[in-house]
Amino acid sequence: MEAILNFMKKEEWGTSALSFTIQLRVLDSIMRYLASQTQDTLPYRVMNVESNDQIFIGNEEFQNECN
Repeated sequence: MEAILNFMKKEEWGTSALSFTIQLRVLDSIMRYLASQTQDTLPYRVMNVESNDQIFIGNEEFQNECN
């Protein structure tokens, strides 16, 4: 995240509508990613597959590594 934000600050984007749209889409994607990382369960599922949030839920060792 930090590298992407630093790149966006250093890059000369100009004033076109396309460059503004690209910047907004990148920032929107970053916000969505960060919001998903604050959740206890992942915001998506794959049928018949146990994801890590289901496998390790309640495991103190796993929770301590994430924090």
